[in-house]
Amino acid sequence: MIKRLMAKYTGRYKDLIPAGYTFHKLYANNYRTYQFSANINDSLWIFQKGNDIELLDFYAKSGFIVNCFVKNRDRLPEMYEDGHFSIRMNNHTGKIRHFNMGERRFVWATERRMHDRLEKTGNRAAFDLYWKKWKTAHIPKKMVEEVLRLHDAGLIELVEKEFPEK
Repeated sequence: MIKRLMAKYTGRYKDLIPAGYTFHKLYANNYRTYQFSANINDSLWIFQKGNDIELLDFYAKSGFIVNCFVKNRDRLPEMYEDGHFSIRMNNHTGKIRHFNMGERRFVWATERRMHDRLEKTGNRAAFDLYWKKWKTAHIPKKMVEEVLRLHDAGLIELVEKEFPEK
Protein backbone atom coordinates (compact mmCIF):
# COMPACT_ATOMS: atom_id res chain seq x y z
CA MET A 1 0.00 0.00 0.00
CA ILE A 2 1.17 3.51 -0.86
CA LYS A 3 0.54 6.26 1.68
CA ARG A 4 -0.31 9.71 0.33
CA LEU A 5 -1.29 13.00 1.90
CA MET A 6 -4.76 14.04 0.78
CA ALA A 7 -5.86 17.67 1.00
CA LYS A 8 -9.44 17.94 2.28
CA TYR A 9 -11.66 21.01 2.44
CA THR A 10 -13.31 21.51 5.83
CA GLY A 11 -15.26 24.74 5.34
CA ARG A 12 -18.67 25.78 4.08
CA TYR A 13 -19.19 25.66 0.33
CA LYS A 14 -21.35 28.80 0.39
CA ASP A 15 -18.26 30.83 1.36
CA LEU A 16 -16.34 29.86 -1.79
CA ILE A 17 -18.33 31.82 -4.37
CA PRO A 18 -17.80 35.25 -2.71
CA ALA A 19 -14.09 34.35 -2.46
CA GLY A 20 -13.80 34.16 -6.27
CA TYR A 21 -14.62 30.51 -6.97
CA THR A 22 -16.97 29.42 -9.72
CA PHE A 23 -19.41 26.55 -9.34
CA HIS A 24 -19.38 23.73 -11.91
CA LYS A 25 -21.40 20.60 -12.25
CA LEU A 26 -19.30 17.94 -13.97
CA TYR A 27 -21.60 15.58 -15.77
CA ALA A 28 -19.60 12.35 -15.73
CA ASN A 29 -20.74 11.45 -12.23
CA ASN A 30 -22.70 14.64 -11.52
CA TYR A 31 -19.87 16.00 -9.38
CA ARG A 32 -20.42 19.39 -7.76
CA THR A 33 -17.17 21.33 -7.85
CA TYR A 34 -15.80 24.79 -7.14
CA GLN A 35 -12.94 26.14 -9.24
CA PHE A 36 -10.43 28.88 -8.47
CA SER A 37 -8.65 29.92 -11.67
CA ALA A 38 -5.23 31.51 -11.46
CA ASN A 39 -4.55 31.41 -15.23
CA ILE A 40 -6.27 29.87 -18.22
CA ASN A 41 -5.00 26.34 -17.57
CA ASP A 42 -4.04 26.63 -13.89
CA SER A 43 -6.79 26.03 -11.39
CA LEU A 44 -7.59 24.72 -7.95
CA TRP A 45 -10.63 22.43 -7.74
CA ILE A 46 -12.65 21.62 -4.64
CA PHE A 47 -14.96 18.62 -5.03
CA GLN A 48 -18.00 18.36 -2.75
CA LYS A 49 -17.90 14.57 -2.93
CA GLY A 50 -15.17 13.57 -0.53
CA ASN A 51 -14.15 17.22 0.12
CA ASP A 52 -11.09 16.65 -2.09
CA ILE A 53 -8.83 19.49 -3.17
CA GLU A 54 -6.99 19.16 -6.48
CA LEU A 55 -4.20 21.46 -7.64
CA LEU A 56 -3.49 21.66 -11.37
CA ASP A 57 -3.57 18.02 -12.46
CA PHE A 58 -1.81 16.38 -9.52
CA TYR A 59 -5.02 14.62 -8.39
CA ALA A 60 -4.30 12.50 -5.28
CA LYS A 61 -0.81 14.00 -4.97
CA SER A 62 -2.11 17.53 -4.33
CA GLY A 63 -1.69 17.07 -0.57
CA PHE A 64 2.09 16.84 -1.01
CA ILE A 65 2.08 20.23 -2.75
CA VAL A 66 -0.10 21.85 -0.08
CA ASN A 67 2.26 20.46 2.56
CA CYS A 68 5.23 21.88 0.61
CA PHE A 69 3.63 25.35 0.55
CA VAL A 70 2.93 25.29 4.28
CA LYS A 71 6.38 24.03 5.28
CA ASN A 72 8.23 26.49 3.02
CA ARG A 73 6.02 29.48 3.79
CA ASP A 74 8.93 31.65 4.97
CA ARG A 75 11.11 30.86 1.95
CA LEU A 76 8.39 31.15 -0.72
CA PRO A 77 8.90 34.86 -1.59
CA GLU A 78 12.51 34.22 -2.62
CA MET A 79 11.60 31.03 -4.52
CA TYR A 80 9.24 32.69 -7.02
CA GLU A 81 10.53 33.13 -10.56
CA ASP A 82 8.46 35.26 -12.94
CA GLY A 83 5.46 35.04 -10.61
CA HIS A 84 5.52 31.22 -10.47
CA PHE A 85 6.70 28.62 -7.97
CA SER A 86 8.37 25.88 -10.01
CA ILE A 87 8.56 22.35 -8.65
CA ARG A 88 9.68 18.91 -9.74
CA MET A 89 7.88 16.04 -8.03
CA ASN A 90 8.79 12.38 -7.75
CA ASN A 91 5.48 10.64 -8.52
CA HIS A 92 6.41 7.53 -6.53
CA THR A 93 7.53 9.08 -3.24
CA GLY A 94 5.86 12.51 -3.34
CA LYS A 95 9.18 14.23 -2.71
CA ILE A 96 9.19 17.76 -4.13
CA ARG A 97 12.24 19.65 -5.30
CA HIS A 98 12.41 23.35 -6.09
CA PHE A 99 12.87 23.55 -9.86
CA ASN A 100 15.34 26.43 -9.89
CA MET A 101 18.06 27.01 -12.49
CA GLY A 102 20.51 24.60 -10.83
CA GLU A 103 17.92 21.83 -10.83
CA ARG A 104 17.00 22.62 -14.44
CA ARG A 105 20.61 22.25 -15.55
CA PHE A 106 20.82 18.91 -13.75
CA VAL A 107 17.60 17.75 -15.44
CA TRP A 108 18.77 18.94 -18.87
CA ALA A 109 22.04 17.02 -18.51
CA THR A 110 20.22 13.90 -17.34
CA GLU A 111 17.71 14.05 -20.18
CA ARG A 112 20.47 14.66 -22.72
CA ARG A 113 22.28 11.52 -21.50
CA MET A 114 19.03 9.56 -21.69
CA HIS A 115 18.37 10.74 -25.26
CA ASP A 116 21.92 9.79 -26.26
CA ARG A 117 21.51 6.36 -24.68
CA LEU A 118 18.16 5.92 -26.44
CA GLU A 119 19.73 6.71 -29.82
CA LYS A 120 22.59 4.25 -29.22
CA THR A 121 20.64 1.33 -27.79
CA GLY A 122 17.08 1.93 -28.98
CA ASN A 123 15.82 0.71 -25.59
CA ARG A 124 12.88 2.93 -24.53
CA ALA A 125 12.18 1.18 -21.21
CA ALA A 126 14.47 3.32 -19.02
CA PHE A 127 13.42 6.43 -20.91
CA ASP A 128 9.71 5.76 -20.31
CA LEU A 129 10.28 4.95 -16.62
CA TYR A 130 12.06 8.27 -16.16
CA TRP A 131 9.16 10.24 -17.63
CA LYS A 132 6.62 8.37 -15.49
CA LYS A 133 8.66 9.04 -12.35
CA TRP A 134 9.03 12.83 -12.57
CA LYS A 135 6.52 15.63 -13.08
CA THR A 136 7.25 19.34 -13.27
CA ALA A 137 4.85 22.21 -12.68
CA HIS A 138 4.97 25.98 -12.60
CA ILE A 139 2.37 27.06 -10.06
CA PRO A 140 1.20 30.71 -10.21
CA LYS A 141 1.80 32.88 -7.16
CA LYS A 142 -1.92 33.65 -7.01
CA MET A 143 -2.71 29.95 -6.51
CA VAL A 144 -0.03 29.51 -3.85
CA GLU A 145 -1.45 32.49 -1.94
CA GLU A 146 -4.98 31.06 -2.17
CA VAL A 147 -3.86 27.70 -0.79
CA LEU A 148 -2.06 29.43 2.09
CA ARG A 149 -5.14 31.60 2.75
CA LEU A 150 -7.33 28.50 2.98
CA HIS A 151 -4.81 26.77 5.24
CA ASP A 152 -4.49 29.78 7.55
CA ALA A 153 -8.27 29.96 7.86
CA GLY A 154 -8.32 26.30 8.92
CA LEU A 155 -10.19 25.21 5.79
CA ILE A 156 -7.63 22.66 4.58
CA GLU A 157 -6.88 19.46 6.42
CA LEU A 158 -4.11 17.07 5.39
CA VAL A 159 -5.14 13.42 5.82
CA GLU A 160 -2.92 10.42 5.22
CA LYS A 161 -4.63 7.79 3.05
CA GLU A 162 -3.48 4.43 1.73
CA PHE A 163 -3.79 3.51 -1.94
CA PRO A 164 -3.18 0.09 -3.52
CA GLU A 165 0.00 -0.23 -5.56
CA LYS A 166 -0.38 -0.47 -9.30
